[in-house]
Order: sequence, then C-alpha cells, then structure tokens
Amino acid sequence: MKKMISFLLSLLSVLLLTETSAHAMSRPECYREARKWGNREARLCIQDHTDENGHISTDTAEACVDFGDQVAEIGRKNCESYFKALRKLRAKSAARRASGGQSS
Repeated sequence: MKKMISFLLSLLSVLLLTETSAHAMSRPECYREARKWGNREARLCIQDHTDENGHISTDTAEACVDFGDQVAEIGRKNCESYFKALRKLRAKSAARRASGGQSS
C-alpha cells in the first residue's frame, strides 16, 4: 500500500508540474491548483473507500485526508521548483541579451 501511495504521489507530482508548465502561472494560482489537486484526491479516495451504504471508517477517512494533504504539499513543492526554474531561465535570457546574444 505504501509503495502504491508513493507511486501515485510521484505520478501526481509529474502531472502537476506538467500542468503548471503548460502556461505561465502566478504563484497564487499555482498554490491554489496544488490545494485543489489535494482536495480532489482526498475526495476521490473517500469515494473509492466508501461502501454501498455510504459508510467509511474514521481511520480510512483520515488516511484519505492525509493523502490529499500530501498531494497538496507535493504540488506546493512543484510550484517552488517551477518558479525557481523560471527565475533561472529568465536570468539566462537576460545574461544572453546583455552579452549581445552570444551563448556560452
């Protein structure tokens, strides 16, 4: 189960990074998307583990909420990586322009 959760978190991490890279996103938008991903994954987890009578154990519900929190945290970390890479790219572009367009 832990390996599966780890795999899912890694997959979601890649998907969120791809999603945020598709268009320029502001920091608040990126964090909002990360939070939405976490909430959605928690909700889906709860739906998947609710029985036909609409019941779910407290432990399972808490685990789903924790999973959603982990997804949101990974999303926030991906936001930071995205903006760090964007800053580096902009700095390289500015340096190239300042040096007359020659690449090193």
